[in-house]
Amino acid sequence: PHPPPPPSPHLHHSPPVQELVQKLQETKDEATGTPYLTIKPGRPKWDEEFTDLAAVYGKTTIGVVFCGAPAIAAALKEATEKHSSSDATVFRLHKENF
Repeated sequence: PHPPPPPSPHLHHSPPVQELVQKLQETKDEATGTPYLTIKPGRPKWDEEFTDLAAVYGKTTIGVVFCGAPAIAAALKEATEKHSSSDATVFRLHKENF
C-alpha cells in the first residue's frame, strides 16, 4: 500500500483565499454599483472587456495591472492602446513579466 498523497496546496489555502475573493466581489464601486473584482472563466475577450469598461467609466484614466507571461502582456498592451482615446477613456498598462 502507498501512503496517501499530500494535501493539495490549493485546497489547503482555499478557505482564506475564497473568503478574500468573496469580500472583494462584494465590494462595489459606489458610483456604478459594479463589483471591484469580477472573475470570469476562460480566455479573456479583450475587446469586450475594454469596451465595457469604457462604457461604464467614460472619460477617465483606468489602470490595468498585470504580472505574468510576456505574450499576455503584449496582448494587453495592444488592447490598451487600441481602446484608449485622449477624448474618452485612457487605459494605462502597468506590467511586470516573469
